[in-house]
Amino acid sequence: MPISRKIATGSVLVFLLALQCAPSSAATFSTSGASEAGLGDQIGSGFDILTLQSTSGTFTGPATITLNTVDFTAGINAVAPATYSNLFITEALAFNNGIQQQLTLPFSVSINYTDMLSIAGGTFSFLDGDSTWQLVVNPLILGPNPGGTMSGYLTAQVSEVPLPAALPLFASGLGGMSLLSWWRKKRKLNIGAAAAR
Repeated sequence: MPISRKIATGSVLVFLLALQCAPSSAATFSTSGASEAGLGDQIGSGFDILTLQSTSGTFTGPATITLNTVDFTAGINAVAPATYSNLFITEALAFNNGIQQQLTLPFSVSINYTDMLSIAGGTFSFLDGDSTWQLVVNPLILGPNPGGTMSGYLTAQVSEVPLPAALPLFASGLGGMSLLSWWRKKRKLNIGAAAAR
């Protein structure tokens, strides 16, 4: 095997090995937090209150992260039991490179002698520089709450979305074809120069 083919084959193998061994990236994030008051309020009391506390951390996939500490404050707010569905709370998820993603989470509140809050969770995908991340927010239920504040953690499974399996093969094939083309042109020039002598 000529030395140029050995070099081309070796460089393709090194490229593929580098792709396989590349460490996963990490992204620093912060959440803005949010608050909703007067949930299920029938008598003008201002209760119930849902508060998402702001937080910060780092994504390194796959992992479970804490997005927020959630406070659910229940109080006297109704004259009759009721369930309020199709409610939403939105907060900003910001990254250290300036990219921002809105997280809109559906939730429901059941009002009775004890109140119950259910956050449904959801799935979000976003790009942070060169990495694509998937965030699966876990459901959270706080209650039954007879009055006062209950707290819990809004968590999520985070993972870096891998490159399509065919992309490294395509890149190595393209690189190999480029090297082969360069080698053929060089060979033609060498044959032409030898024939002219």
